[in-house]
Parts: sequence; structure tokens; C-alpha cells
Amino acid sequence: MKWILNAYHNNEDYKQYTDDVVLYDKKDLNVGLNMHDYMSYIVDNYNNLPDVMLFGKTNMFSRHITKEEFEKVKDNKTFTPLLTQNHRTYSDNDGVVCYYENGLYWERNDLWFLREHPTKNNVTRNELIELLNLKGKYNGFAPGACYIVPKENILKHNKEIYEKLRDYVSWTQLPGEAYLIERGLFNFWK
Repeated sequence: MKWILNAYHNNEDYKQYTDDVVLYDKKDLNVGLNMHDYMSYIVDNYNNLPDVMLFGKTNMFSRHITKEEFEKVKDNKTFTPLLTQNHRTYSDNDGVVCYYENGLYWERNDLWFLREHPTKNNVTRNELIELLNLKGKYNGFAPGACYIVPKENILKHNKEIYEKLRDYVSWTQLPGEAYLIERGLFNFWK
């Protein structure tokens, strides 16, 4: 399994699991969070993708999944969201904000993150909501967008779609488009 990692955090915990890794160092091009890195890898290797890939971050074990949880799924060859089962879940005056169901984290789809990290414009926001099917009351996803993904799941979409997703996040370091893609990858790749 080839690991594609966003290396912004300089953590090397992944080395105990693999040496088959592609690191994207954000010192080179700091745009689009890990979404830019994932899409760049897919676009650059679309016709020669490995059979199974792990998309993650070098800080994955300190933020997104414990090593104990990872041990249970690390050899999966099927589509697998990589996430801890210990994120905070809560409700507010409007009801449930976030919860777990069937091992997946679900979050109220009120686009709260766009207040701090806006999209370039409403057109890109609306296009991503449509493309990634972010229309329900809640969205299930792996916070941090860490996944094990077989090649056939990626190839369900043509290279031009991945080029477009990369372009969406290429305009700034913390684009709202990256947060939308993070929340949409589960539906997009499953």
C-alpha cells in the first residue's frame, strides 16, 4: 500500500508502518491543505495508480486516529475511513451537532467552517456541494480526510474532476473549498 502524506507537521510516526510513502512538504507550496496534495498525487499518477493507497497526514496518529485503532484496519484493502472514535460529540440549542453512527463521524451540515474559511466565491461553493453530494442534514466523513482507498474507487471519476478539485483549493492556504472536500470525500470515494 502506497501512503500519500501531507508533511506539514514533520511527525514521523508513520515510519513504523511503511517506507512506501510520498510526502508533500507544505514548505514547497502551502495551498489547499492536504486536499491539494491528495488531488495532485491523483492527477500526476492517474494512469499509474497503485492498487491501494492510504491518504493521510504525518500528524494522523496524534489528531485523527489512535495507533490502537489504526492497528485494526491498517491491512485493509477496501475503502476505509481512518478516524478515531473519540471525537467530542455534542448538541446545542438547535439539536445534535455531531455524533457517531456505524463507525463514521457525522456533523450537522450547516457549513459553519465557511465563516472562518470562506470559499473563493459562491459558484465554487455551490459546485462542490453538488459534486460531493453535501446536501443532507448531516454529512458523514473522516475528520482530517484520512482514508485507505483502492484504485477502483478513485477511477470512478475521471482525471478532469480531480484536476478541478485541485484547482478549487489552489488559491490560498486555508480555502473553504478544502473543508468542503474533506467532508465530501467519503461520499465521493465510497
